[in-house]
Amino acid sequence: MRVRIIYLIFLSFFCVSILNTNASESEITTIYDKDSFVLATGSNLSVKFPDSTSSSAQYKENNIIIKHAGGFQGDVSDYTDIIPGNEFAVSGPENIDIAFPDKIKAFGIFIHDKNSNDGNCIANDSQFNITLKNDNSIIGIIENIDPPVDQLFFVGLVSNEFFNKVEIREKGSPVTTDSSTYCENDFFGPIYSTISVNELQDIDQDGVIDLIDKCLDTREGACTDKNGCECDYQYTEEDMLKMVNKLLDWDKNKDGKIGLQESVQILKDATGVKASNVD
Repeated sequence: MRVRIIYLIFLSFFCVSILNTNASESEITTIYDKDSFVLATGSNLSVKFPDSTSSSAQYKENNIIIKHAGGFQGDVSDYTDIIPGNEFAVSGPENIDIAFPDKIKAFGIFIHDKNSNDGNCIANDSQFNITLKNDNSIIGIIENIDPPVDQLFFVGLVSNEFFNKVEIREKGSPVTTDSSTYCENDFFGPIYSTISVNELQDIDQDGVIDLIDKCLDTREGACTDKNGCECDYQYTEEDMLKMVNKLLDWDKNKDGKIGLQESVQILKDATGVKASNVD
């Protein structure tokens, strides 16, 4: 029985450590409009792919290096009319690494998901995961970015921590570049970045900056969606504690707190240990 009690105590401390870890994680704001992104962050056009074609293992502009994660050849040319000017493309799954010479706080890029048939194979409708890194440490990951087919698409990421590497990974991308099974269909346009970010005001403190917040008067502690509006179903921390106490009757003396004696009793109840069984 003592072993079970020790295990539950360890589990409790483990859960607390997880909560503390999550509380210290980086915050990343996603903005899908280029003008709003530039206005909010003060980002500059860092890579514009000059009006000339190039083909090599990596592309370099303003000391920013762009290359395929698997070492495939990268090409710069005017592949699509959707994105003005030239674009970067690779001969294989669109897994792109972008390395910046300085640490930055914001990154944005245009992507064209071209969904067409070249006569030999069918192009994939692509989704991407984007990872921000500070050297080899992961700052954050934005998953399931899904550019609309054959439309101009921009995604901007703003971090509260510095990063200098961006990894773009096509979800479910094939491992082969055989033209009978894979088509080149994603093109990457101009890149924006900045080493410092303008103050992102958040009046109602809901985690969504005012620039893209559609509900500027969210009540304190409320659950919010990506637009800064309250969730359909939401509970505050106080609500959750009240529900747990009501269901499990942990607060024996009804003082609104769970003290040491009550914690011991909770462990006894959970393990079936009676007072006579404990020295």
